[in-house]
Amino acid sequence: MAFDVFGLRDHVVREYREYVESFIHIRDKRVEQFVQSMLARGELWPDAVLQLNPAYELAGTLADLAADGVIGKETARFFGPDIRLYRHQAEAITAAKKNEPYLVCTGTGSGKSLTYLVPIVDHVLKNNPDDHSVRALLVYPTNALINSQLKALHDFKKNWPDCSLRFHRYTGQDRGEDRDRILINPPHILLTNYVMLEYMLNPSGGALASASGNARSEIPRCG
Repeated sequence: MAFDVFGLRDHVVREYREYVESFIHIRDKRVEQFVQSMLARGELWPDAVLQLNPAYELAGTLADLAADGVIGKETARFFGPDIRLYRHQAEAITAAKKNEPYLVCTGTGSGKSLTYLVPIVDHVLKNNPDDHSVRALLVYPTNALINSQLKALHDFKKNWPDCSLRFHRYTGQDRGEDRDRILINPPHILLTNYVMLEYMLNPSGGALASASGNARSEIPRCG
């Protein structure tokens, strides 16, 4: 049975109009006439808007990219070889493979994170992952996004629990032993915000400045 979304909209508007009119009592006839004309024109409820959610064009899987030599098999194993990519994801990962800059501008839920996470992870796994040094900084505007991305990385690692890839966040939420652990044993991927990034880069005592004598940082160009 088809769902009549426009009929639902008319029903809601009708009930809302009855509710509004129930407490409108205007003694001046001219004002009442004006208000009623505005209600009749629908000033309080705009016309219905129909929007379409575009479907992104599909591409191959991570296993396909690994078979084509775009990424390593270990990278596909980390994320899950059966993950089906969108075309914009595959194109971005291919651009990263060629060391070309790129910009991904798509809607929410389009998998933008994979367009930079896959190349970064691929870079780490192909370049001495046993060397514990910061290879990439992921800078986010809010801690909520950092926590969400960190959870996603932990979920991906369930595909390969013994993977040598290491990642950690560095925000105001992390203090004491957590910060010391980053200095002593830097992760490959560090997730932070712009405030903490400024602190880390501060020569007077930032984390990266302090760790620079112990570890070499490599930040690949992933757009």
